[in-house]
Amino acid sequence: MSVVTLPLLEYVDDAFIRFTYQEKCTKEEFETLHEDLVKFQKTCPKKDRLMVNTTKMGVLSLDQQGFITNTIIPQMVEHAGTKVRIALILGSDVFATFSAKNVVEKSDEVSATQCFSNEEDAAAWLKE
Repeated sequence: MSVVTLPLLEYVDDAFIRFTYQEKCTKEEFETLHEDLVKFQKTCPKKDRLMVNTTKMGVLSLDQQGFITNTIIPQMVEHAGTKVRIALILGSDVFATFSAKNVVEKSDEVSATQCFSNEEDAAAWLKE
C-alpha cells in the first residue's frame, strides 16, 4: 500500500484522499486545514475521491458548514473536473453527525456522498 502523508492528509492506494480530523479546532485552524486539503488535492492523481473521518471533529458551526459548502467543495470539484465522491465516517456524537449531514445535503448537486461507520466500508465504496 503506497501512502503519501501530510498532517491529517493521506493519499491512499492511488485511489483516494483520506482527511482525518484529529480534534475540534478553532475557526482559523478549521479554514487552514481545509485550504490545505484543497492544495493537497491538486497534487494527487485521482482528485475526485475523498474519505473524511469526522469521528473526532465535534459539531460544525453554521459558518464552518457554509465554508465547506460554499468554498471548499466547489474548489475541489473545479480541480477534479467532475463531481467529488465523498465518504464520511461518522462518530457517535449525534450533534456532530447532524452538522456533517447538513453539509452533505447542501452540497448534493456537486458531490456524491455516502455515510459510513468505519473506514473499511468507506474505502471499498471509494475504490468502486
